[in-house]
Amino acid sequence: MDAFFASCHIANDPSLKDKPVVVSSPNARAIILTASYPARKYGVKAGIPMFKAREMYDGLVVVKSNYKIYVDMSNKIFGIIKEKFSAKLEVISIDEGYVDVTNE
Repeated sequence: MDAFFASCHIANDPSLKDKPVVVSSPNARAIILTASYPARKYGVKAGIPMFKAREMYDGLVVVKSNYKIYVDMSNKIFGIIKEKFSAKLEVISIDEGYVDVTNE
């Protein structure tokens, strides 16, 4: 699930759709945790310091991380995969997993 943390915020707040969202603290020395695709168009990506990201594009929408939103969304997504596609699901992390869809 690419750009998972940013996507969770966008799903939770539709007014963020199509905006250059980054998940980070607004502190200049903070590090970007993830960036939405509109933010990536400006070269902003995970691991970049906030001050550098602001140099790349000053119109970033910064949202603070919210673990509860991520856990809730992860549980929903993996629940749908398990219910609709395959019960053979191995969750690796909050935003990664393997699904066996061979029906064997």
